[in-house]
Amino acid sequence: MFTGSDDKTIKIWDLRAPRWQRQYVCAAGVTSVALHPNQTELISGDSAGSVRVWDLQANACAQVMLNVVCVSIEGGAVRRLTDIVYQCLCQGR
Repeated sequence: MFTGSDDKTIKIWDLRAPRWQRQYVCAAGVTSVALHPNQTELISGDSAGSVRVWDLQANACAQVMLNVVCVSIEGGAVRRLTDIVYQCLCQGR
């Protein structure tokens, strides 16, 4: 299990253990965390508009995208959607 928090951390938990197993630190409060379909990366979003890709095998941040509105995971790659595409998606076009 994984969690993101206003304290700027992402934690990976083993519910059989008394505390978290790994911790990653972001620059701002974490607003969202998702496991990539490849199961080897976490993707986090923070309140400053940054998206980070965390490599779970290397135990490190592999990519940072700044001022992000929306991202898409396609073909195993995390890609930033442009504001125009984002508006179209939100308006159901």
